Amino acid sequence: MEVSDIEKTYIPVLDSISQETIDALIAENDSIEFLTLATPEIREVDRIWANELFRENAEELLNSARRMLEYLANRRNP
Repeated sequence: MEVSDIEKTYIPVLDSISQETIDALIAENDSIEFLTLATPEIREVDRIWANELFRENAEELLNSARRMLEYLANRRNP
């Protein structure tokens, strides 16, 4: 990531993450795989984090992030 992107990145306060989220992330850990950025898919780990960070807006923000990631990846590497 570039400095300007990092400055805009939301970084959670790890001490405030719920135990439920920690347990879900641990359970999901072995199934996490790399994404093909040109055709990203929303994975369970993405849903876990989105629900923890954005609550009722999680699904909307996940879909928006997926669309933007796909657009930017294809723009960079057509």
